[in-house]
Amino acid sequence: MDMSNTFSDMWYGQSKTTMEDIFQMVPQPQLNKLSDYLIQQNGLNYQISMCMEEISELATELVLDRSFADTASEIADVYITLNHVTYGYDIQRTVNSIRRKKIRAPQFMSGNDERLIALLGLQKELLKHMNRRRDNMPAVINATADAYVALGRLIIAHNNMPLVLDTVYQKIQRTFQREK
Repeated sequence: MDMSNTFSDMWYGQSKTTMEDIFQMVPQPQLNKLSDYLIQQNGLNYQISMCMEEISELATELVLDRSFADTASEIADVYITLNHVTYGYDIQRTVNSIRRKKIRAPQFMSGNDERLIALLGLQKELLKHMNRRRDNMPAVINATADAYVALGRLIIAHNNMPLVLDTVYQKIQRTFQREK
């Protein structure tokens, strides 16, 4: 019996379940409702710039590695604003498909540096798309899938899904209350 194949199959099954749990943390219709509302209120470019700002704040937090709660809060912000990007550009289905393929590789984004680079890579592609009006949507889609995987790996590495989940719900609730 080939133990490495069995281990790999078990790891992928576990990883897939954990990662899919992370990506389904908040029901997609609820996230889409929030994204639609904020895009209608502020415009897509504003929401994309918010995503880039949140990526910068998470990157800073990862470098400083200050506290469990701060990291969870920044992960939650990026998780929410990434949905604005995928919803606004109407790329959710494609991003999800690419993301599923990427999480099958156990070593993909296994280190903090790779995760940080992936998040900053998305920021770079979004800036190109917005500021230079470049037709780089395939790169945006790929970088967005990478960013989702990076977030999933960060949540797993910090073992903070309950805190991130709680923070996401608090932020969504606060946004809807503030906007009323």
